[in-house]
Amino acid sequence: ENSEVGLLELPEVKMPVGWKVLKNSNSYLMGRGITPELCKRYNMGTTDMFRKYKNYVLIPIYDGGKIRGFIGRYGSKRVPHDKLRYNNSIGTEFSQLLFGYDEITSRTRTVILVEGVFDKIACDKVLNLWSDDEIKCVCTFGKKISAEQIIKLKLKGIINVILLYDFDA
Repeated sequence: ENSEVGLLELPEVKMPVGWKVLKNSNSYLMGRGITPELCKRYNMGTTDMFRKYKNYVLIPIYDGGKIRGFIGRYGSKRVPHDKLRYNNSIGTEFSQLLFGYDEITSRTRTVILVEGVFDKIACDKVLNLWSDDEIKCVCTFGKKISAEQIIKLKLKGIINVILLYDFDA
């Protein structure tokens, strides 16, 4: 209540031209345990019409039912020297977003915090969190959590947070 951190509504972001949800997992995603069903569940897609995102898997980040940014992950373990591993939406305030935030319901009391999108998906899969409203997993896009992210969790009524960051955090 005494926090000076305010939450502003983040701008809506458009996915790149030609983006469409994958109907089949590519070898990179299959290697990470991502099935076509998971591509559909998380709206993972690609575009061949935008050179900047060629060979990237694009994953939208929803907040309030709207896309507020996206993660672009190069679709191979070996990233060419002239490419970035991550090619994310420009101008997105990732410190104010949580991937999976819209999955939190009024019944959710516990949130598992992980570092990245693929960690979140793995956690959902292993713990079958899709059918559990009391526990949800969200990711913070790195080894830190911001004041805005904490406020967002409080506003959703979260009372328990389990940190499940990588061992090097």
